[in-house]
Amino acid sequence: MRLKELLLFTTILVLGNVNPGLNELEEGLSDSVFFFIQDICGTDEQLKDSAQSVYSNYMPLLKRGDIIFLGTNNPAQSEVHLIEEVNQLELALRYNREHANVECIPSIGAAIDSFYLKLKQRTSLILVNDLADRLLRNVNVAHVTTVSSKSFDIFPGMFTQTYDTEVALLDLVGAFGSHTEPEIPSSNNLLRCVQKLQATFTFHTDISSVPRMAEFRAKRLRSEIKDTCEFNKDQLKDKTQFYGVMYANNSGIGVPTFCMSNMNSYPDTVNKAEYKQAPQVNLQKVIDSFTKWYNQPIKMMCHCFDYENEQTTKIIMWMPLSPTSLDTESVSFAGFDVVGFKHIVVPFGFSYDDSPLWQSLVPDRSQWITDASIYNYDIEQVIQDIWTITCRFAQHIEPDQTAEPFNPYTTAKPASPFPRHFLLIQDVCGADENLKDQAQQVYANYLPLLSNADNFYLGTNNPDVSGNRQASTTCTTSSIGATLDLFYLKIKQQSSGNTQNDDSDKPTGSVDVAHVTTISVDNKVGSYLDNLASEYILKMEFVGFTKKHDYFQNPDAFDNFPGNFTQTYDPEVALLDIVNAFGSLIKPVIPPVDDLPRCIKNLQADFTFHTDISSVPRMFEFRAKRLRSEIKDTCEFNKDQLKDKTQFYGVMYANNSGIGVPTFCMSNMNSYPDTVIKAEYKQAPQVNLQKVIDSFTKWYNQPIKMMCHCFDYENEQTTKIIMWMPLSPTSLDTDTVSFAGFDVVGFKHIVVPFGFSYDDSPLWQSLVPNREQWTGDASSDNYYVDKIIQDIWTITCRFAGHIKDGQTAEPFNPYTTVKPRIS
Repeated sequence: MRLKELLLFTTILVLGNVNPGLNELEEGLSDSVFFFIQDICGTDEQLKDSAQSVYSNYMPLLKRGDIIFLGTNNPAQSEVHLIEEVNQLELALRYNREHANVECIPSIGAAIDSFYLKLKQRTSLILVNDLADRLLRNVNVAHVTTVSSKSFDIFPGMFTQTYDTEVALLDLVGAFGSHTEPEIPSSNNLLRCVQKLQATFTFHTDISSVPRMAEFRAKRLRSEIKDTCEFNKDQLKDKTQFYGVMYANNSGIGVPTFCMSNMNSYPDTVNKAEYKQAPQVNLQKVIDSFTKWYNQPIKMMCHCFDYENEQTTKIIMWMPLSPTSLDTESVSFAGFDVVGFKHIVVPFGFSYDDSPLWQSLVPDRSQWITDASIYNYDIEQVIQDIWTITCRFAQHIEPDQTAEPFNPYTTAKPASPFPRHFLLIQDVCGADENLKDQAQQVYANYLPLLSNADNFYLGTNNPDVSGNRQASTTCTTSSIGATLDLFYLKIKQQSSGNTQNDDSDKPTGSVDVAHVTTISVDNKVGSYLDNLASEYILKMEFVGFTKKHDYFQNPDAFDNFPGNFTQTYDPEVALLDIVNAFGSLIKPVIPPVDDLPRCIKNLQADFTFHTDISSVPRMFEFRAKRLRSEIKDTCEFNKDQLKDKTQFYGVMYANNSGIGVPTFCMSNMNSYPDTVIKAEYKQAPQVNLQKVIDSFTKWYNQPIKMMCHCFDYENEQTTKIIMWMPLSPTSLDTDTVSFAGFDVVGFKHIVVPFGFSYDDSPLWQSLVPNREQWTGDASSDNYYVDKIIQDIWTITCRFAGHIKDGQTAEPFNPYTTVKPRIS
């Protein structure tokens, strides 16, 4: 591979037997063991810096319980360190580098030996009796290196190579997983090989007739292309620049006289230009006119063309409209040799074989794309082909490679010396057909993400027909023990036919068992569960699938199995549970979540904001519109249209009454925050709260208004919330204040106080006595707006039954498998 800044990346995945009966292990051994092998034998310090930054960026993504060791590829310095904190890892990496002998001959065998002995010693101190001879946890070995270690084929892992630290990091994540997904810059479906591409594009577009190139928009080619060119080349390292010119008749048009890109305006300029008087050009004169400009050093020093920089790939993109020209003598690019341009031909209306003229100018067919005017030659394919040629020019890929669109979650899957067996257990005993369909869809969406090399089996949770595809839905109990027994016997028979020696006690593969179910199981684990756990590398994942407001029945029944049991009402999360438990070749496509808590998905609720504006309001640094999830900005009478949606209406109060209670069915979500900010009722520093409550009650108890979905009077499935935002802990009332009138419409109450807290206000305590329905003082300097919103969503999700009382509605990370949970 002729790659700039070649960075070699090795992963070795060693899976140890997992004994489900060992529950007395030290907490630290309850998760995975990682061994990072640092490259200290390489001579390129910059590359080694990049390689070791991969480890530093990977460690924070792991779970607290993971155990991390660090070694080196120097056989004379095979000391292995236990790493407990990120800063310790960075210190250890730096120490190894400072005390490294760069003349060492790299080898990782000695490091693995030292690691094994240290790990063996650690486990033997914890385990009892003869179980110390068994490896009890997943062991993940990673080596990010800039030098070869003779041959990586002798190790049971996958070897890949890259010049991009982000890809190296993703390889680690893809091989071993992580607690959270790394932040990878958006690639906008661009090709990975164009990352850090240092190139200049100059478009030469023939406009001698009505141009047909406009459907192919130049700006679609952007990667890290800047819309400004500069004389300062240091600022533009690893960046791509762009300038576009046109030609017609006998000369070029629009060659720059100063240093500025025209990337954004160029496509429209070409679209509007029509030189119909010359259906063909005198191409040699056009070339000569460009050469004259390009060979002026003061212009070519501009980074739009980057005259002197040998590290920059300089490309002219020719877009001719005719296979011939008006020239009577041979046409030549000789003048362009001075500035070192490479040429790509994007023909419109002809092809390579149709034009001896353009063949003579650019004889290499691999520098041509297909006729860009062909209807079925998709615009994306045109761009794909241009990037392929460009990446080959820049030596970011080999001459025979294609610049394929980049999926940041496609990583090399570690090789395994044994086959992997998947058993997907289908729920056929549940009574809810809709839920069973959704549970089944999880498997259907999971299978395409896996490798064809894996073996797949399908079973059911019906013990009566565990070996029959025609499952009965009338089974009286759910049991997976019989299915596990049949599965074990089947793969045992298969593996025994492949066994070449007597090592029958060693693992002959890995076994992954997934059960997405709507119903609990009995306590029958079958006859061969212990065999599965001892003879294979066994992982099990159980996902209880429920309706939105329900909790799973008898979750403790799954305790008999060595797998993890979780529950959710969201099929996307169920899919992610399977992906993160067992891995996949690529990550599933999950819709963006805008950093909002997952528990508010499909939240059917009505928010009514009651904001005290009796003094200069301090509350709208905390803006109500920041609370949006699936909140619609229109309320409706038709409740069927608003199922699983959240509505919003905001009112104010001051003095003795509410202000702005609606007389028709429309949300004011977008205008409300600004309305509150501008409202100032300074004449009353406090309110008569009971009269305010009574004025709201009078309006809310009018059924014709409350039928509007902004308040959703009759719908018991809707969580109805009043968000009180008082500015004072007291009021002008002399008698006890009560929310009694609100009981008619079934509102729940949240208090967002400004200038006081729960303990400061016996008045508001009496109205909302549950401290869990209060946020902190929203005017406090150390109580940030995001924390306020977080607390409001937590209270709301508890009201709606989407999370339990002790749970928090944390922002959702789609690659963290513990959220959302309703248990």
